[in-house]
Parts: sequence; structure tokens; C-alpha cells
Amino acid sequence: ILERLPAASDLTAADAHRSRLLRAEALILSGRHEEALQLIGDAPAPGEEDYRTSDQRGRALSARGAHLAARDAFTRASTLGRTPAETGSAAANALLSALAA
Repeated sequence: ILERLPAASDLTAADAHRSRLLRAEALILSGRHEEALQLIGDAPAPGEEDYRTSDQRGRALSARGAHLAARDAFTRASTLGRTPAETGSAAANALLSALAA
């Protein structure tokens, strides 16, 4: 599936961001957490930080055992969520990460 996604350089900025998120999600689901973190990056470009980016960062960090950093990412995601489901999910993940730490 990763090979089928277009390269970020071939897309508009918004589409490139969505492409990175799709690639990161595929990497997370494949257990390739370090690669997902490299793709997402530690500090997103201005205007690119959103719920999905923070949530993916949190899930990848949690999977590699960085629970406090994951909690911070999930807490950030909870402030960026646009729906009760997004904010609730991120808040629950932040709590679980804190308990695991």
C-alpha cells in the first residue's frame, strides 16, 4: 500500500500533508513506529498540526514506550479535536499514556 501512495513532492501542500498522514498511518499499522515518527516529524510545519497528526504521533510514541511524550501528543490532540469523539479519544489515550509511564 505504501508504494501506491503518491510522493509528497508531486502534490499541493494540503495534499502532501494528507499523503504524509496516510503514509504514517500505514507505517503505524505495520508496526514501523520509528519510520512513522520520522515522517510525521517532531515539529509540524505551521498550519499542519491537527488532531490526526498529534494522535498519530502519540500512538507511535506510545508503541515505542515513550509514554510521557505520547501523553503530551495526545493532550495536544485533545485540544485540536473537532468532534467529541476526537477529543474524547485523545483525552482517554492521554490518560492511558500517563498511567503507563
